[in-house]
Amino acid sequence: MLGDRLTVPPGLASWFVHALCLARGTPEIGVREALAAPELFMVRIPPAWPHRYPFIERLVEGGGRVVFRVRP
Repeated sequence: MLGDRLTVPPGLASWFVHALCLARGTPEIGVREALAAPELFMVRIPPAWPHRYPFIERLVEGGGRVVFRVRP
């Protein structure tokens, strides 16, 4: 249906976040920012997923902000 977004399987969510970081040229991105990224308008990333992706790491900063950082 028009306007529907594709649901990303949990196993691919980290891949989309990594691709978003590469496209923006940034080494890290907050989870909230990634979930609302206009570049990913066509997909729906689950709000929580298991993190088993070797190219980014999940960090919790002060205040409970969760970010993904691209591993060098």
